[in-house]
Amino acid sequence: MRPLPRILIIDDDYGRSNGKRNKDREDFCFRLGISDITGDSEPELIPNPIAEAFFCPGQINRAGHIENDLEGALETIRRGLLRWPRWALILIDLHFKTGLIDAKGHPAGRDEDRIPERYFGLRILDAIRQDSRLCNIPVVILSSMDRELVEQRFSDAGARDFHPKEKMNREDLKNDLNDYGLIEDESGLIIGRSLPLLMCLQTAREKARSGTDNALILGETGTGKDSMANYIHKHSPKQNGPFQLCLFHGTTETLVDATLFGYMKGAFTGAERDKAGLAELANHGTLFIDEFGDIPPSIQPKLLRLLDKNTRESQRLDSSKIKKLNIQVVMATNRFDALSAGGIRWDILHRIGIGEADLIVLPPLRERREDIPLLANFFLRKYENKFKAVQRRITEEALQELMNYSWPGNVRELEGIIEQAVSKYKVKFLSKIHLSLGIGTALHKSRSSAQYEPEGVSYIGQQKGIEKQGPDISKETLPDISTLIEYLKNFLFDALNPELFYGYFPELEKAYGELVARYLKAALIETKKLTPRKPGGKILYTTAVEYMHDSKLSSSKAQDLIIKYLNISPASATALLSDPMLKEVYEHAMAQRRNGDKQKKRERKDDASPHMQREGEETEAN
Repeated sequence: MRPLPRILIIDDDYGRSNGKRNKDREDFCFRLGISDITGDSEPELIPNPIAEAFFCPGQINRAGHIENDLEGALETIRRGLLRWPRWALILIDLHFKTGLIDAKGHPAGRDEDRIPERYFGLRILDAIRQDSRLCNIPVVILSSMDRELVEQRFSDAGARDFHPKEKMNREDLKNDLNDYGLIEDESGLIIGRSLPLLMCLQTAREKARSGTDNALILGETGTGKDSMANYIHKHSPKQNGPFQLCLFHGTTETLVDATLFGYMKGAFTGAERDKAGLAELANHGTLFIDEFGDIPPSIQPKLLRLLDKNTRESQRLDSSKIKKLNIQVVMATNRFDALSAGGIRWDILHRIGIGEADLIVLPPLRERREDIPLLANFFLRKYENKFKAVQRRITEEALQELMNYSWPGNVRELEGIIEQAVSKYKVKFLSKIHLSLGIGTALHKSRSSAQYEPEGVSYIGQQKGIEKQGPDISKETLPDISTLIEYLKNFLFDALNPELFYGYFPELEKAYGELVARYLKAALIETKKLTPRKPGGKILYTTAVEYMHDSKLSSSKAQDLIIKYLNISPASATALLSDPMLKEVYEHAMAQRRNGDKQKKRERKDDASPHMQREGEETEAN
C-alpha cells in the first residue's frame, strides 16, 4: 500500500500549538480529511484520511513578540521537498499576525500585516519562485482575505489556486492533489517518486484532464513512453473507453493509412472486406501513436484532420464517408529533433502542441537515480513471480553499482538486467557479479571513429557521402557524455605498449573532428526556430554555438568557431561537408567572414590620411 500524499500548511493560526490542542487545526483536519503529523501535540484520529499534513506557523517568538520567519519557512519547505517523503502540495495563508503576545498566547497584530501588498504569504510565494530548487513545487493559497485584492499578484507569483479558509473541504483537496500535486502513480504503471518523475506525472494528468486534448510525450528509448500513454488514458474522462496503440516504424504508406484510418473492400490487393482503422476503434477512448515521426508525408493531411480537436475526422481508404470521432490522441517519439528537423508539417506540430508547457518530457533514468532501488526491487519481485524463483534481495554493493551506472538504455535496460539475473542465478542474494552491467564499455573497446547515433536521430554518418566507420553502437549501448569525457580524461597512453599507439594520430584526429561535428549538428537541430515560413526550422548559427559553450558569443566569434570545428580533421572535412546542414552553416560562416574581412580593409583604407596615401603612392612609384 502506497503512503498517503504529504502536504505542508503554512498558516499562523493552524500552525500554532505551544504543546496544547489547537481546536481550529483539528476542525480543519476533519473538514479536509487530513492526518496531522506535525508532532507538536496529540492529534485527533481522522477516519479514512486522504493526505498527511505538517503544520508550520511561519513565525518565531522573539522576546515575547511574534515575528514572521521567512528563512525558517523556506527551510521547512526545502527539508520536505528535496528528500522522500516530499511535499506533494503546499497550502499558504496570506495574512499573518505579528506583534506582542496577548494573554491568550496570540499576537496582537500590526496595521502593516493587513496591507495586501505586504501580506507575508505573498513574500513566501515570491521567495519560492526565486529559488531554483523550490520553484516547481505546487502552491495553493488558503486564506480568509479578499482574493480580488491580490488575484493578479499571487497569479503572477505562480500560485495554482485560491481557497477561502473557512470553505475549503475534502473534495477541494482531492482535486488539488490530482490537478497540481506531486504524487506517485497509485496504479503501479509507473514506478518512482523522484522529483523529475513526479513533475512529469503532474503534467500528464493536466493534459489528460479534458479527455479531448492532444498530448505529446518525448523520451529517450526505454524511458516508458507506452506506460505514460496508459497513465494519461487512465487519468482522463476517457478511461472507460478503449486504448488503441499504433506502431508504424518501417511500414509502407498504404499500410499506415489502412491501419490508422481503415479501408473499404477492394481498396487494394488483399482488401477482401471493410475494416475499421485504429482511430475508429479508439472512439470514446484514447489513440496512442508511437513514434509519430515515422508517419509519411502523404498521410499527414489526414492525420491533421484527426488531430483537430474541433472536428476529429477519420476517412477510410477508398471511402467517400467521413466519420466524426470522440477521442483523445497521445503521440510519442524518442526523436528530440522531431519538432525541428523537418519531415513533420508545421500545422501538425501546432495541433499537438510544441511549447515547453505542452510537452510531457519523460526524464531518463540517470536523472532520477532516486528511483533505481524502487525499480530494481519492483522488477525483482516481478521476475521472481514469473520464474517461480526463490525470493532474494539485492546487496548494498550491487545496489551501489546500479546507482553508479549511466543507464543508456534507461528503465528497459534495468528491467532486462534484473530479469537476466533472476533467471540465470538461483541465489538468495543478488550481488555485483550477478549484474550484466558495462554495456557502455563498448566505447572502450574501439580505437576507431565510432559514430554514436541515438535511435531515430539523423546524425552525421547517416548522411549520404559520409562512410560509416567503427562498430554499430545502438542507443542501448550509448554512454552519456559525462562518461565519455571522464574516459578521455583518464586514458593513459603510457599504460600501453608503445606499439599499440604508434601512428594512430591521424585516426585520433579524424575521430575527434567527426565527434565535434556531430556535436555541432546536434546543437544546430536543438536550437532551430520553428516559423510558419520555415516549417523545417530556421537555423540559428550563433545560438547553436552559444548552446555548446553555455556563454554569450558575438556572431563573428561563432562563425570562426564553426569554421574551426569543421576543419579539425583535414581527412574528413570533405565528407563532413557533404552533410547538407553542415555545408550550409560552413558556407554561411565563410561568406560572413569574407564580408567582414572586406569591410575591415575598406575601413582601414578610409582611415588612411591623404599624406599616408601619397607616401604610399610615392613608395610604389619608386
